[in-house]
Amino acid sequence: MKLSFLKLSFVAVLCAPFAVACSVDGGADDTADGEDVSSDEANAARVTPGQFKLYDQPRITPNASCDRHTKLALSADGGSKAHLEDAVDGICTIVPSPNPRDYRLRDAGVVCGSRIFTGSYRKGGQRYAVKITDHRTRTCRDLVPAQIIVEETTPQGTVTRYSHDAAPAAETITVEGELFSSMGIGGENTGASIKTSDATYELVLDDGERARFEDGKKARVKGKKTTLSGVETRNRPAIDVESLLVCPNPGFVNCMPGPNRRPPDACLNENMSWVQANCPGVDFAF
Repeated sequence: MKLSFLKLSFVAVLCAPFAVACSVDGGADDTADGEDVSSDEANAARVTPGQFKLYDQPRITPNASCDRHTKLALSADGGSKAHLEDAVDGICTIVPSPNPRDYRLRDAGVVCGSRIFTGSYRKGGQRYAVKITDHRTRTCRDLVPAQIIVEETTPQGTVTRYSHDAAPAAETITVEGELFSSMGIGGENTGASIKTSDATYELVLDDGERARFEDGKKARVKGKKTTLSGVETRNRPAIDVESLLVCPNPGFVNCMPGPNRRPPDACLNENMSWVQANCPGVDFAF
């Protein structure tokens, strides 16, 4: 007991003049300024590099004339790092200070294929921390707010920001079914739809396509698969139509060209076989 007391007393006396940098166990004071993530941790994290615009709301449409955002650059050269910087694009009446800050990142785990990274440092005796959730490799089939979510904690509090992600390339589909005039809650409907054997889609038509639309007719539709939303309804399946082929009325389709006359689309070689297979009583005259 006396020996232990003497040892502690000796350490206390030795450390007294250097209290900022010395503790009883001989380690560094955890309130000292500097990085909390070691170089080895940053090297082991292996973050996937990328550059992103961050906003305080997910899935927003940036203001083209004054686009305030935070830039995020993820890098793995010389260890995993995150660089954050406030920025504007366009002409804004108030321009924020860039306030650049850098964090070393450590691997903080994987959830459903999404990788999580954390980092922190002390400056002026105050702690700054970041948590980055990277959903780019997510395996769970659910909807996430953004590919990258950044939670940054400063002496002023915690702010969450979301990456602005490019819209995925629209899928081009071809469907066959019966056209019908449709209605929606609060008038939220294009007024034109097609019912197939396994689904119903609203149709987004231009003026020429709308002129060819006929209620109750069989048709083939090609276009980009999309969804439509309004105040009352959300995520209605739809097709932004690129090609609309409607069964002609029974009888002969005149495919003879003439002055100021363009033969109907049904006369095109790629369409004739579909018309003959799906539109009873229709033939072609050349």
